[in-house]
Amino acid sequence: MIDHVLQALLNKYRTCSSYTDIGTLYTEDQGQLKPAIRFATHFQRVGNLRFEWNGQTKIKRTGFSNRSSLSTIITQFRGGFPSYYDPRNLEEPSPRFSTIGKALLFDRPYSGWVADIAVSILSEDFEYEHRILTQQAVSSFRLKSDQASEGYQYVRTFQMSEEEYTMNLIEELRVSPSLHISQFRQTRSVKKEDKKPLRSLDRPSCRSAQQRWLSQDSFAFSEYHFEEVKFDCEIPSEVFLSAKVNRLGDNKIFRFPT
Repeated sequence: MIDHVLQALLNKYRTCSSYTDIGTLYTEDQGQLKPAIRFATHFQRVGNLRFEWNGQTKIKRTGFSNRSSLSTIITQFRGGFPSYYDPRNLEEPSPRFSTIGKALLFDRPYSGWVADIAVSILSEDFEYEHRILTQQAVSSFRLKSDQASEGYQYVRTFQMSEEEYTMNLIEELRVSPSLHISQFRQTRSVKKEDKKPLRSLDRPSCRSAQQRWLSQDSFAFSEYHFEEVKFDCEIPSEVFLSAKVNRLGDNKIFRFPT
């Protein structure tokens, strides 16, 4: 049965009038944690959403220039079609999507799956297509005792077995006393003896993002730190507008340090 703290967390995310966060995704490189992506989310009911990130990536986006430093802003305002673009290269053609959910799903592997953590709870349009921290998933976490830590820590271990691979995962969820997600950690590994020629570790649309899983034992470590989280806050309407159309300055494009 789902823990009462996790249920209260879900209720808070699903019933808030507005939400913002700022954070950093860290990945392990030669035994050291290094910042990989900066991200921010702005959400206002009913359907205003802005998700943005920038950072270094080894994954190449089809149809985009071969740059190691990438960034994306995805916005939707008052139920209109989502805007998707790279603010560092506004002249580069951007893909078009009919829903904000499809735009976020396209961007998942490139942004380090950051949108899954909070947006999948906030936005029903995204939740029905892919969900990480929904009722069923959260119910599998178990409370981890740590008297020295503030807030609550939950952990779950599970295995994903598909025709093409078997992957072991360990996930840790930290919840603040004020019921927001303060940290999410995920460790993914595929043992060499289990490995077959991998074409996908998630879904067909993410195949190009999984080429880093080579013939040796595969291991990936991601740690998301939510440095600032606000519920029921005032968000200017221009945050959700397309910077490409309105020619907003950099100070309104990235609302966090780059």
